[in-house]
Amino acid sequence: MATVAKKSTTKTQSTEKAAPKPTYYLSPYGDKGWKIMKRGGVRVTKVFKTKKEALEYSKTLCKNQEAVIFIQRKDGSFQDVKNYRDE
Repeated sequence: MATVAKKSTTKTQSTEKAAPKPTYYLSPYGDKGWKIMKRGGVRVTKVFKTKKEALEYSKTLCKNQEAVIFIQRKDGSFQDVKNYRDE
């Protein structure tokens, strides 16, 4: 008589971890205006003439990516942190 293998009903746990959510910095960019850069990045994400334009763009960018952005003043000190994670 042939033996029939039993189907395993044990579920395997997913070992994949979610990618970490990005962190951005909005900071002055010399005479060019304001820049947004990703933490650990080498290149500037985008450059803006005014801080207001940069803030508007950063809100959309960070909401879409559930990111955090650190906002600096013209002198380089930190003004604010906006957290768009888990909204």
